[in-house]
Amino acid sequence: MPNSSGRPFPVLYGDSADYLALADNIIKFQSFTLDGQRPVDHITPGYPLFLALILSIFKSYYAVSFIQILLVAITSFLIFKIGEKIISSTAGFVAAFLYIINPSTLYYSMVIMSDVLFSFLLVLSVYLMFFANSKRDRAGIFIAGLLLGFAVLVRPIGMFLPLLFATFYFFSNKKIIDLKKLAILIFIFITAYGFVLTPWILRNKISSGVWGISSLGSFNLFNYNVPLFLSVKYDKDIKEIRTSLYEETNGLNEQEAKRFEHSKEIQIIALKRIFQDPLGYAVFHLSKIFQFLGGNSSKNFYVDTMEILRHKSSPFPHIALIDLILKKEIRLSWEWLKSQHIFNFEYLIWFVIVMLSFASIVFRKYRWQALLFVSIILYFAVLTGPVAHVRYRFQVEPFMFLSALLGFQSFRERTFLFPRRRAKHPHPSV
Repeated sequence: MPNSSGRPFPVLYGDSADYLALADNIIKFQSFTLDGQRPVDHITPGYPLFLALILSIFKSYYAVSFIQILLVAITSFLIFKIGEKIISSTAGFVAAFLYIINPSTLYYSMVIMSDVLFSFLLVLSVYLMFFANSKRDRAGIFIAGLLLGFAVLVRPIGMFLPLLFATFYFFSNKKIIDLKKLAILIFIFITAYGFVLTPWILRNKISSGVWGISSLGSFNLFNYNVPLFLSVKYDKDIKEIRTSLYEETNGLNEQEAKRFEHSKEIQIIALKRIFQDPLGYAVFHLSKIFQFLGGNSSKNFYVDTMEILRHKSSPFPHIALIDLILKKEIRLSWEWLKSQHIFNFEYLIWFVIVMLSFASIVFRKYRWQALLFVSIILYFAVLTGPVAHVRYRFQVEPFMFLSALLGFQSFRERTFLFPRRRAKHPHPSV
């Protein structure tokens, strides 16, 4: 059945259609372009190359879905192994099971979107660097760096993760490995990461004159983050605000604003608006962490499925609950909750998962693992910011399930739920 992208399922509109167009041009013309002429700056090549490889072999969109389902299976196994390594095989099974039955996992494994591939590469990199038997071997660390580099070529939001990973790797191993060997291992990791990204950065410098991985950061700030902030602050239509921002440029349209050579121009305009109320923007940006963490997978699955099958738009309010709360609209907030119907049950489930996740860092026994998982979660939540959506949370859901189980296990070991061992006494003689 064709959808708004003009192609049959599993191709969607927006990013999905662009990924496929890039893959088609890679296969037909060996060029990374949408129009066959101008190089693309805002999309990194990882997922289009993944699509091009599959489509050139199997000639079917459904082959992409099948391979993504295999990646989900492998990711689930990695989640199981991490949980088993930290707590037990039961805990690993529960975390993997929660990941598999999650509606987001089902949905994004079937459609042409980059999320499943990125999540797989991220989880595998974390496993090899922190939980595999080879985590202190040069080969294992090198492969972890390569995988994280490939993950960034799929979604550039992960570009700062090496700093986070290297920091945790240092502090979790400094008492086990001598400092010289530890420094060498971290250097190997960073080198492998850079080895993957350097050709793409050089390509961008040659094609656009700018050193960088993607122009998407500046574009998102200008086209989404600031307009969303101003629309909530002044209670104005976001399209009106976005139009006023584009009027401040040198006649740029949306496609031109995505180009690297215009990144500085649109970034200056966006930052000028932010600096007019830096505290207000900071509160707005950070408040979206709650929207990121509390997104509703089943509601998103329902809305997108209805759009694909019946071409029906979302029946739910477009404004986020956190925006109503910031405006102190108590009555409208209550109406928003009532409009969610049965989906409120999933909001409650995610509330419990988030509370357990953050509680996990309190207890010493699993603290460094919990801090690692929560740091990864917050990294993506903060960088995603105002465009928070359940899709962008999908990549950290494995770590949310694992950290929630760490929190649950910590509580369990300190309450009546944990069966106390009875002292062993010899049977009385008779």
